[in-house]
Amino acid sequence: MNDCRTPIKRVSDKKRLVSEADQLVRKLVMARDGNRCVRCGKSSGLAAAHIKSKGHYQRIRYELLNVIALCVGCHIFFCHKDPTEFTHWLEEKFPGRDRLLCEMAATASKVDLKELISCLRLEVSQL
Repeated sequence: MNDCRTPIKRVSDKKRLVSEADQLVRKLVMARDGNRCVRCGKSSGLAAAHIKSKGHYQRIRYELLNVIALCVGCHIFFCHKDPTEFTHWLEEKFPGRDRLLCEMAATASKVDLKELISCLRLEVSQL
C-alpha cells in the first residue's frame, strides 16, 4: 500500500530563531515609527524594510537603525525600483545614517541569535 501523505517539512532551529528575531525587530520598528510609512505616512500594508540589504549585510540585519517602516508601494516601487533616489531621500530624512550603517557593517561582530532574541523580547515587553 502506498502512503500518499505529504511529508512534514521540518523547520531548522536556526530558521526558527531567524524568524523570531525578524518578527521582534519588526514589532520594535513599527512601534518606533508609529505604525506608519516613514515616507508617505500610510498605515496599511507596512513592511519592515532594510536600508542595507539583509542578504549582503548579515551582521546588521537586526540593527534597528537599519530597518524602517515602509508601505509596500514605497518599499517596492520606490526603494527597489529607484535605489539612487532612495539613497538621496534617506540622506535628507536621516542625515548620516547610511554612512553610520556602513561603518557598523564593517565592524559588527557575528550575531548570537539566542542572546539577541532575549534582548529583543525584553525591549518588546517594554512597549
